Amino acid sequence: MDSLDIQVYRFSVMLLAGFVAGFLLDVYRVFRWLTRPKGLVVYLEDILFWLACTPLLLFALVVSNWIELRLYAFLGTALGLGIYFSLASPLMVALLSWAGDSARQAVVVLTRKTRAWGRATYLTAGRWTRAARSVAVGIARRFAKK
Repeated sequence: MDSLDIQVYRFSVMLLAGFVAGFLLDVYRVFRWLTRPKGLVVYLEDILFWLACTPLLLFALVVSNWIELRLYAFLGTALGLGIYFSLASPLMVALLSWAGDSARQAVVVLTRKTRAWGRATYLTAGRWTRAARSVAVGIARRFAKK
């Protein structure tokens, strides 16, 4: 049996892994709320979430106890998730939602500005093109008369 300090270390690593897994779940929940996916995209996003979360938990298991599945590893992960969801999750969901809404609004504003700039550039280029064409046609007519 391992000494108490090693067991506390292993438990704390798994506690931190549970905390980080809870944060990743909140990021995923807010992203899903912002994008509102439908159909097959939901399943693809679930798979991507687990592809991100599983290596984290496996890494924590390797670092803490060389993937020996012991009760305190599961308890540490569950306790980390519980602490995160009871203390930090409401604040993080609010912050992530605010950041996501702000990013979405910034994209909308930039898209509108870009469209307006593109439209103005297109109209200006059209004017220059028409002016150059009329000059070219005028020069061609002068040379054609001679």
